[in-house]
Amino acid sequence: ADPARCKRAARKFGRKFIGMLASPGEPFGCLHRSSDRDVMFQRLQTGKSGGDRQVVCSTVQGKQPIKCEPLSTREAMRLKVFCFAWTARTEREEALLPYSRKLFSACDGYAFFT
Repeated sequence: ADPARCKRAARKFGRKFIGMLASPGEPFGCLHRSSDRDVMFQRLQTGKSGGDRQVVCSTVQGKQPIKCEPLSTREAMRLKVFCFAWTARTEREEALLPYSRKLFSACDGYAFFT
């Protein structure tokens, strides 16, 4: 399972692909969320199953699912992380912006929304 295949699967089934997530509460792989019918790729291998999430699996002849493998270290190193935050720009939040920018400098890109 990989994000590109997940996006193609979403398109094939007429579903919206909303991107990648890293959530410890979700199962690994390409997921279909039945509540809103969105498809997403969960990149953390958690071993969880759950809720309204259904793993989207490819199949070979018959009904044998193809095993979903976690990303390799090489593939994981190509991932980009974009961080964002929302602020009402109160005096207290303005005082925290330099610290927030320092933390966000570890991201590949970032933005603050007001």
